[in-house]
Amino acid sequence: MLDSPLEISSIKIFLEVAADGSMTRAAETLGLTQPAISSVIKKMEMNLGVELFTRETRPMRLTKAGRALYNRGPCLIKEITRLAENISLAGSCGDLDLRMGCSDGIAANLIPYVFEDLRKATESLFITSGTSPYVADLLKKKAIDIALCTDPLTKEKNILSAPLFSEEFLLVVPNRPEFKGGSIEAVKPNLENLPFLGFPPDTMDFFQVERIYRTLGLKETRKISFGSKSGMMDIISQGNGWSIQPALALWSTRLFKNNLKLIPFMTNKATRTFFINYYDEIYSPIAELLAGEIKNALTEKLFYSFEKEFPELLGHVKKKKKILQ
Repeated sequence: MLDSPLEISSIKIFLEVAADGSMTRAAETLGLTQPAISSVIKKMEMNLGVELFTRETRPMRLTKAGRALYNRGPCLIKEITRLAENISLAGSCGDLDLRMGCSDGIAANLIPYVFEDLRKATESLFITSGTSPYVADLLKKKAIDIALCTDPLTKEKNILSAPLFSEEFLLVVPNRPEFKGGSIEAVKPNLENLPFLGFPPDTMDFFQVERIYRTLGLKETRKISFGSKSGMMDIISQGNGWSIQPALALWSTRLFKNNLKLIPFMTNKATRTFFINYYDEIYSPIAELLAGEIKNALTEKLFYSFEKEFPELLGHVKKKKKILQ
């Protein structure tokens, strides 16, 4: 097996030299001799097959290859150091520091139910939320360790992924006489008389809803982009629009439920799935814990709340039988 052309100790020396292009100053700072510094840099260049510095000038200047290493080196050292700390924690007490990202729907409706167990299972905990594309991008950049979102990231190398649960999109119209009937076809003639309230185009919801919207085959209707789910439901409850919304979003805005009418699309094309994604198998135990707790929260908390407060949502959120392989 070939040794890696880069070693952490060598990268640290390189970064010190690259700070101002002086091996002499780097040697003084690191407590080494100038020949030792020079030897490390030459070995790195030989192993990589490129020059990292242009030596014709003083101070030395970074080559294009050197600039690439200079830009990525600090992040690489930080990540390896952090990995070593996590491995040590895993071996000693099983606790890890965890950076987790989740879509807004999961953050609002499920994380509160699993937070306590998650807190106890981690040494330190960081949770952020946003759109699914935002959360997925954080994981791809390794800015977080686990992502709960609608993107399975199956095309990304080294990312492990498993389905958590699925939810259906529902047609949401004002609860008014002109929208009588429980089918899409029954209310469809009146949809063209009101504006359609949709999600901003920088969200995954926008593309999913747009695909479902096209299946309605409406001749003409005004579309209005609206970033607030609560605001959309308020407008619809007043009879001034209609929308296509996922079940969890409707649960989050249940304040307006008495003035809304929900109509299912009765097709798998109006369904989306949430996934748990993570980079390293070191996070498998926490991923399994988190997935199991979410499954329990759906069954024991959320579905029970649906039944008591918003029974129209029952059956429109479905947990996956197999959480993690």
